[in-house]
Amino acid sequence: MQSCSLASGSKGNSIVVWDEDSAVLVDAGISAKKTQRALGELGIDPKHISAILVTHEHSDHVGGIRVLSNRFGLRVHATAGTASALNELGIRVSSDDIIRANRPMDIGELTIKPFRVSHDAAEPVGFVVESKNTKVGIATDLGRMDVQVRGSLSSCNVVYLEANHDVDMLMSGPYPWALKERILGPRGHLSNEACARALPEIIGKRTRKVMLCHLSETNNTAVAAINEAQRVLEQSDISSKILRVSPRNGPGQLA
Repeated sequence: MQSCSLASGSKGNSIVVWDEDSAVLVDAGISAKKTQRALGELGIDPKHISAILVTHEHSDHVGGIRVLSNRFGLRVHATAGTASALNELGIRVSSDDIIRANRPMDIGELTIKPFRVSHDAAEPVGFVVESKNTKVGIATDLGRMDVQVRGSLSSCNVVYLEANHDVDMLMSGPYPWALKERILGPRGHLSNEACARALPEIIGKRTRKVMLCHLSETNNTAVAAINEAQRVLEQSDISSKILRVSPRNGPGQLA
C-alpha cells in the first residue's frame, strides 16, 4: 500500500491511498482538474479511485468533491453530521455511505477505520487506512491530541499529522484576534509544538514516515515545523530521518 498528499494547506487538502486493487481519496479540497493532474503525476487513473472519504466539510477539504464524484461516479463517505453539512453545499452522501467513528468499513481490499477528532466542524474524523498489515493514519485538522487520536495513529506505518502554525508567528501575525483564538483553541489547529509533543507517543517500531501537514502559509514554515519536531525527537532519542513536510501545492513524497 502507498499514499501521497496531493495538496496540504489552507487552499486545499487531499491525500490518496492505494494498493494493487483499490484506491481512496481522503478529502478533495482542490479542484477536480488539479486532482486529476496530481493523480496523473503519480501514474494513477482517476477511474481507479473507489471513493472519497471526507474528514469534515470545510471548503479546503471538499472543494473538488462535487465535480470529481459526478465525473467519475465516486461514492462519498462521511459521518452523519458532515453529510448534513455537505448536503447544504449541494454534495449528496447516500444513507448507505454514512460512516461512524470507531466502526471499520471495507472498500475493496482497504479497511477504513474512522476516529473522532476535535475540530470546529459538524462531526469531524480522522482515518486509518489498512491493507495487508500496512496502516496509514491521517489527522490533518484537529485542535488537540487526545487518547483516541494517539491510539489510532500509534500503530501506523505512515502518519499524516497536522503542524499548522508556529505560535509566535501566529500571535505576531496579521490575523484578527478572534481568528487567533479559534486556531489556538481545543477545536482549532495543532501548533508545531503540540504536534511535536505527540510524536514520541505515536512513533514506534512500525513507523517508517511521518508527514507534517496543513502548514499555514501565513503562520508557519517548513523549516520551523521540522526544527521543532526534530528537537523533541532528539530529546527522546528517536531518529528524525522519518520526518517530511507535505507541500501546500502539488504532490508530496510517496509514503
